[in-house]
Amino acid sequence: MNPLESTLPNTRELDAAWLRRSLGVCSFLEQSRALCPTDGAVVTFAVKWAPFGGPSPEDLLVTFGVSRAKFVSMLRAALAPRDSDVHQAREMKRKLFTELAESWGAGSRPA
Repeated sequence: MNPLESTLPNTRELDAAWLRRSLGVCSFLEQSRALCPTDGAVVTFAVKWAPFGGPSPEDLLVTFGVSRAKFVSMLRAALAPRDSDVHQAREMKRKLFTELAESWGAGSRPA
């Protein structure tokens, strides 16, 4: 069992430890090719802003050139399970999306 499998918190607190663990999940998913670099940038950005409920519309526009709704759609697509993902990566994506969606107030189901 990979130690990153249990990295997401059982609580809904998004503290510094959650942030480090979630960034570790992002790194693992990128290294295992479950996230492409572009998707990794989207997910990493979402994780970094999660403790704050997401960025301002201005920050999203400057960083990605999109609205909040479009960014959430990009995040949902980035963390959607793919046929090529191993079970562990699918589960990590699902858990991370659930945590991010709750913190961003974006719904809880990946597309």
